[in-house]
Amino acid sequence: RVSQPQMQPYGGMAPDDLFKFFFGNPFGDGGGVARPRPREAQALGSGFVINSDGLIVTNTHVVRMSGHNADSISVRFIGESEKSTGWEATVLGTDESTDVAVIKLKKKKPDLRVAPLGDSAKLKVGEWVVAIGNPYGHTHSVTKGIVSALGRSLEEVDRADFIQTDASINPGNSGGPLFNLYGEVVGINTAIDARAQGIGFAIPVNTVKSVVKQLIEKGEVVLGWIGVEMSELSPQVARSLGMPDADGVLIQGVIPDEPADKAGIKPYDVITQVNGKKITGSRDFANSVKSLSVGTVTKIRIFREGKSYDTSVTIGKRKSAQEVARGAPQPRSLNKTEKRTGVYLSELTSAAKRQLQLDPAVKGVLVHGVVPDSLAAEAGLMAGDVITEVNRKPVANLAQAQAALSNKGDNFLLKIQRRTASMIVLLDLSQQNSAGE
Repeated sequence: RVSQPQMQPYGGMAPDDLFKFFFGNPFGDGGGVARPRPREAQALGSGFVINSDGLIVTNTHVVRMSGHNADSISVRFIGESEKSTGWEATVLGTDESTDVAVIKLKKKKPDLRVAPLGDSAKLKVGEWVVAIGNPYGHTHSVTKGIVSALGRSLEEVDRADFIQTDASINPGNSGGPLFNLYGEVVGINTAIDARAQGIGFAIPVNTVKSVVKQLIEKGEVVLGWIGVEMSELSPQVARSLGMPDADGVLIQGVIPDEPADKAGIKPYDVITQVNGKKITGSRDFANSVKSLSVGTVTKIRIFREGKSYDTSVTIGKRKSAQEVARGAPQPRSLNKTEKRTGVYLSELTSAAKRQLQLDPAVKGVLVHGVVPDSLAAEAGLMAGDVITEVNRKPVANLAQAQAALSNKGDNFLLKIQRRTASMIVLLDLSQQNSAGE
C-alpha cells in the first residue's frame, strides 16, 4: 500500500485506470503552487522479498503513483490481517527505464521467506507460469497461464523486452512475481494491453537482477550507449548494400562527438557484431549496448561498401531527457507568461531531436525546465518534453508556443512528445488565480 498526496488525476483518470495505459501516469515528479489541500490516497501494488534483510522488489510506478513520490509505504505479508497496518518500508532506488524499484523494511522481520530468482533466459514459449498479486485489492490472488511470447517490445513505452503471458494480470498485480513451475521468479508482472483480454507483460528476472544490483550499489542504473540512430535492415536494403543476408542494424545517423562518431562509424554502415556476438536486429543491438558498462572498450564489426571492418568503441552513458534539456540553449528570455505557467522553453534543435531519439519530422518547442512546485510540475511536465500543440493548435517554434501560452484563459491543453510516447496534459492555472496570485 502506497500513501501519497492526491492531486487531480491525469486526464481525469484514477491511478488504477492509468495502469491500463501501461504503468500508470507516465509523468515524473512534481509539486504544485496554490494546490488544493493534499488528501491521503492509497494505492495497492505487489512485490516480493529477495533477501532476509528485508529487500523487496516491485515496480517503480507502484511507488510513484500519479507521478508523485510516495510519502510512506506499508508492506503486508501473506497471513497478516487486512486490518494490519503492515511493515513500514523506504525506497532504496528506482529506475524509470525498466520500471524496477527496490524498497527495504525499516525494521527487520523474522522468518522472512525469500523468493528464489530463476533464469529468464531459459524460458520457452508455452511454458506454464503463475502470477501472484493483489488485483483490485483481492489480496494474494494467484492466476496461471503460459508464456505467450518472449522479447516482446511495446511501442507505447521505452522499456526492457517483455515476457508476454496470458496469466491474468490486473491493476494491483504490478510488481508481483511471475513464477515458473519450479517456484522460481522469472519476471515482474508489470503491464497489460487494455485493448485485449489475457495479454499481460512481465519484466524478465535477468533484467531485474542487473537493475537491482546497480540500484543497491550505485543508487541509479547507468545504461551504455554509443550515440547512433538505427533501423532494422530489410532484405532489399541489405542487397543494395551488397550484404549476403539481412542480419545486423542499419545506421541512419551518428550524433556528433559521441562514442560512435569518435570511432568513425558513419551513416549507411551496418553493425553486424558486438564483441564477437552476432547482431540480428535493432532490439538485439540496443540490449547488447545497454548491458555494457560505461567506459568499456568494445569491438564492433561494421559492413561498409562491400567489406567488413572492426572498430573499437568506448561505451558512453546514455543521457536522460532531463540531461538533454539542460544541455539545450538557454531560453532567450523568461517572459511573464513563462513565469506564470512555470515552464521554461527553448527551440527544439536537430541535436536535441537526435539525443531525445525523436523523429526528425517532429516540430515543437523543448521544455528546457519546469519551476519546482509549480502548476506545470503538478501537471506532470518535465524537462526534456516537447510541446507540439497548445489547445489543439500546432506550435513549431518558440515564438508560436509563447504566443499560444500568452492567450487569455486559465486552461491550456498541451500535446507533448516524450521520447516514443505522445501524451495530452491539462495545464490548469485556475488554482493559481483562485489563490490570488
